[in-house]
Amino acid sequence: MSKDGRPPVPEWGKAIPSISFSVEKSEDGSSETFNTAQNSGLSKRNKLPLPPGRTQIDWMRVTQSNPDVAGNKGQIRKISMDEVKQHNKAEDAWMVLKGKVYNVTPYLEYHPGGREILVKVAGKDVTSLFNKYHAWVNSEFLIGKCFLGILTTE
Repeated sequence: MSKDGRPPVPEWGKAIPSISFSVEKSEDGSSETFNTAQNSGLSKRNKLPLPPGRTQIDWMRVTQSNPDVAGNKGQIRKISMDEVKQHNKAEDAWMVLKGKVYNVTPYLEYHPGGREILVKVAGKDVTSLFNKYHAWVNSEFLIGKCFLGILTTE
């Protein structure tokens, strides 16, 4: 308590566990696993500075002014995992989240954690990672305009 009887003001973001992950392929290349490693103890949060004009507010403006952010001309289709895997580069990044396929290429520059983390998982199903680290985030609100179609198992 402070001298005036109020509780101290928290210092947000000072001590947050640091999290990292890697993607490993099986020897035959048939499967991938996400390995997470959490540093012991608490460390300062590594915030990545975004260039001017690349905040989440700016992203909302982009999606409001451009009705075809995904580049699919409003056509929703069924997409196989084989097709998703082909879009695994910074200049062409798709991912699967909760059974839906998104073209996140235009969102890369706006991602608060930096573009590299999304590029690492481009072409993959990121549902388990998203649920683990961003369960509270409304993905539909953030990347809904990047929606391409539904993942199919055919």
